[in-house]
Amino acid sequence: MAENPIPYLRGVRTRYRNILETEIIVTRDLLQIDPEDVELSERKVSKCLNRLVSFSDKLEVQSASLAKAIGDTDTELLETIGNDDTILCSDALDYQLELKYYREKLLFKKDEGLIKTENFGESDNTTKQLIELQKNMQELLATQLQEGKSKREKENSSSVKLPKIEMITFNGDKTKWVEFWDSFQCSVHNNKTLSDVEKFNYLKTKLIGEARIAEAGLTLSNGNYKVAVDILEKRFGNPPRNY
Repeated sequence: MAENPIPYLRGVRTRYRNILETEIIVTRDLLQIDPEDVELSERKVSKCLNRLVSFSDKLEVQSASLAKAIGDTDTELLETIGNDDTILCSDALDYQLELKYYREKLLFKKDEGLIKTENFGESDNTTKQLIELQKNMQELLATQLQEGKSKREKENSSSVKLPKIEMITFNGDKTKWVEFWDSFQCSVHNNKTLSDVEKFNYLKTKLIGEARIAEAGLTLSNGNYKVAVDILEKRFGNPPRNY
């Protein structure tokens, strides 16, 4: 009799979640520090950034593997796993963007120090223009970061408040695609009051097994909803009607 893989998969998922949560805390602390040693801070930022990216990817893969192993046996657990991991990976993505912005500030500070050293305090219009250009780029990055973060916060806050909708789940069985899509289309897809990111959040909670793995690499966003539907349609069934 084959050994049940679920306990092992849950254990690995928990380990990845713990590591990712720890890295988020480390990143949050790092972002609060005004660096005295720019070179050292640069290395720390790169290390944190790489680990956030790496363990976000690992968690998504492990979550999909666990969902496949659980299958139809516990849909409530699948929904909890999907929601919890989506939120954590979204938080990790926010800190990845903040780290990239922080790294740009470090590079600016480093370049500014080199310029001052090379010019020995002399007034030079070209140097001043370069510094001003770097400041403008820094401000632009900050604006883009804030806009992206505000957009994701709005999307995440709206998806958390979604009402409970009871419908069947889909595990990748092609013979069940039409039944699933008709149910989902009627309850969610054609609902004009829902944004695409809210529809995508519903969709994620109703996919299990092979179907969940098929769209595991897609982050929760408005743009990825149509991508996810297209992937499912091409892999498991006929083109959705009225899409």
